[in-house]
Amino acid sequence: MLEGKFQGIHNGDSRNGKWKLSDDNKTLTIKISIISIKFKIESFDEKKRVISSDKTGTLEYEKVEE
Repeated sequence: MLEGKFQGIHNGDSRNGKWKLSDDNKTLTIKISIISIKFKIESFDEKKRVISSDKTGTLEYEKVEE
């Protein structure tokens, strides 16, 4: 299982969180504070990730070039 840390930013507030990717690469678990949400990985490549959950709906992330 692959895991790591991230910083989430929402409305100017930032929080540290942790993520875990399942061994079969189908589920991403995000934990911020006491909240933990499991996402189904719809698709991902080197530039874009699409995940979904019953609690949040579908979310798309694109890599930002620095």
